[in-house]
Amino acid sequence: MSDISHMIGEYTRFGKHLSTRHDTELLLISFHDPRRTFSPGGKDDLGIEVMYLPNLRSVKFHDGAPHGVPWESLRRLLHSPQITSMSFDESALFISVAPFPADPSLTASTLEELSYPTLLETIATEWYSGYLFTMSDRREVETACLSALVLGMRETARSLTLPMDTCPLREMVRLEWPRLHTIRLGGSFPRGADHFITHTLPSFFRRTPHMEHIEITAALPIDTTVLCSVLGRGRAFNPVALDELRSLTVAHPDPEDAIFSTPLPNLVHLSIRDYPRRYDVLAEVYYQQRWRSPILSATEMLAILRRIRPYGLTSLEVVYLVDDSDPDLLEFITECLPQLRHLQLHRYRRSPDEVVHYRDIARKLSGIAGLTTLRLNLDLEGDPGPYNAHISETILNKWLSRLTDMGWEVFDLLQPCTRLEYVALLCHDDGPPSAWLPFRRFRRATRGMDLFDILKPEHIDSLPRPYPLTRRRWYS
Repeated sequence: MSDISHMIGEYTRFGKHLSTRHDTELLLISFHDPRRTFSPGGKDDLGIEVMYLPNLRSVKFHDGAPHGVPWESLRRLLHSPQITSMSFDESALFISVAPFPADPSLTASTLEELSYPTLLETIATEWYSGYLFTMSDRREVETACLSALVLGMRETARSLTLPMDTCPLREMVRLEWPRLHTIRLGGSFPRGADHFITHTLPSFFRRTPHMEHIEITAALPIDTTVLCSVLGRGRAFNPVALDELRSLTVAHPDPEDAIFSTPLPNLVHLSIRDYPRRYDVLAEVYYQQRWRSPILSATEMLAILRRIRPYGLTSLEVVYLVDDSDPDLLEFITECLPQLRHLQLHRYRRSPDEVVHYRDIARKLSGIAGLTTLRLNLDLEGDPGPYNAHISETILNKWLSRLTDMGWEVFDLLQPCTRLEYVALLCHDDGPPSAWLPFRRFRRATRGMDLFDILKPEHIDSLPRPYPLTRRRWYS
């Protein structure tokens, strides 16, 4: 049972005193249930206080709702027209609540933004007061609850952040989404989802005429055989107008996806990446047994960039495996993207004994005149590898020292880029997460490093959560 008096205490602690702060725009709602009963049950007064907050626009559920947020707790909030944004954190998932009503007239809302955690995978089973919940149970309940929320906001939705494996995409493709401009789908595709990936997902984007931001960072289960497809392969589907699209992020894309042949005149950010990161998969046996990690070759990456013609890009991320087209790919990035300001490059070697000529790469990239930030994961030989607890601290410190020398050397070679603020090299420690080690212009004279800088959230490379504590494949 959610404790309303405790929640009001939480509001006060966060500076949201209901009796005095009538200008509150964001309400943080905390659930605490020391009894951890299976069914929330009982009368819930959540939502009554909304009438005293005329400026309230956003609600966030956080800080410990062990059973999820029940429908009765959401009903009044959803029926309050001034609330346009609702979000849930990782401690407020729909795990053991009763499925929400399926009747659209009961779940209709004026929400414009909905954000729900996109975990790679939750724990397989949980015990709550003698009840055992399996992964299948959780997925079924979460799908039903998200379906009610998402489909109920179809007329007003502008931004959705949803887990790929439980979002109601099969139902969403039957509806029009006239105002939706941002979609973020993460976590993992459903198991055995080849048809879902190649047909259901592409069908959705034929219902979104005003899309501006597309982000699909969903892992591919081990039993899938295809790559992520946004608009479908080749001419399998009718053309889609994406003139308003400004940002596109796709993990493990199909190089033949029709979106790469679609005019995108306003595209400024492009990320063709992996998820989970390839180095995480290589280091973690648990990942290898559950998810694939295919990455494009340099030849495939170059073909995509040539087809998409992203001449207005200001930000680019690419993840690829080296082949004979690597020099041509780097040349294209250097010479054909005149507006480029931010580049993140993950370049993986073909074989462990291959030498990375990082100086040549830096010299080539120095031709990007307007470059402001550069992040390089070059899969360098000699790297002891991510999360290798069997490597001594002495070896790790020697590698960090070498990485520091290389970082400043790369920075010096990029001096033709007069706007450059920093270069960052990816640094692995003996435990996750991996992070970007920045070499900043204002420290160049002293070659100084602030190791606390690496701990800032903006320098942590993406890490699937929760990260498994299981058997790892150690690097030699």
